[in-house]
Amino acid sequence: MEHVFDWRPSKASALLVAAARGTLGVCGTRDSARPITLTAASPHVHRLPLAHALKINPLARAVAGITDLAEAERASERACGFSATARERDRAARLGPPATPAATVDDRPIAPQALAERYAQWERRTVRNGIAYVTMRRIVEELDL
Repeated sequence: MEHVFDWRPSKASALLVAAARGTLGVCGTRDSARPITLTAASPHVHRLPLAHALKINPLARAVAGITDLAEAERASERACGFSATARERDRAARLGPPATPAATVDDRPIAPQALAERYAQWERRTVRNGIAYVTMRRIVEELDL
């Protein structure tokens, strides 16, 4: 199943694969205020006909038939009041160009033991928050690698 998602890995596809495999637990994500919990009900498939999805989802209605990314972004802004693409663009602008990662000191790699300790501290905080699973992206960002 994992090869289906090789072309566009994302938190959503990782959660889908984990749920389909029967993984249970609390998953931490970067952008969500609360963690996502995978339960025994997570792998259940629910049928939602397109007509009903369009009826209940303003964004689906707004982007139906659009084939241009810029127009889809404008439709999202009109329907939802924001664009996830714009949020990512703004976030990248705020972060600016990549700085020297915390995994280096004076452009030299940080000692493996020091990096391992930083990871262990982060892991303990994460576990205290009840989170059992995270993405590699989350680890890389948390450790500033």
